[in-house]
Amino acid sequence: MSNIDNVYRRLYESRYRTKYDELKRKYEGLDGQSFTDTPCYYCGDQATTIDHTIPLIFIHQITNEQRKIMEDKLVRVPACRECNGFLGSKVFATLEERKFYVKTRIYKKHKKDIELPDWTTEELKQLGDNMFAIVVQGLTKRNRALQRLLYDAG
Repeated sequence: MSNIDNVYRRLYESRYRTKYDELKRKYEGLDGQSFTDTPCYYCGDQATTIDHTIPLIFIHQITNEQRKIMEDKLVRVPACRECNGFLGSKVFATLEERKFYVKTRIYKKHKKDIELPDWTTEELKQLGDNMFAIVVQGLTKRNRALQRLLYDAG
């Protein structure tokens, strides 16, 4: 059995197909493919793209007959541009593995912001205008990164 067949079989076992059908019903628009204006499956930000869980570049490298079979059963989930970019052309066996990879990348990218300490209102009042703006901006970025890490599409 080829590597492609193994990936295909593992990705589309019935439990993953059921998850896809559930997501499709939840997010599908009138055109049958629109996931935009919904939360990103991986982080909860606004989805602006569709993530093909088997990257299109991977599908285009196989024969026309195999491509037709895969495209009919291709799992797509809503994704923000950053999460979709993190995944690129990587292939994972499950959606959970894809999500774990994205969360790891979000953490690495925003590690400095996430590790910012809490500031009390009194401490913030003692800062000058410029430093106040910088600290508040950092805390805002930290809170957004933490929300993305804690998001679970269920």
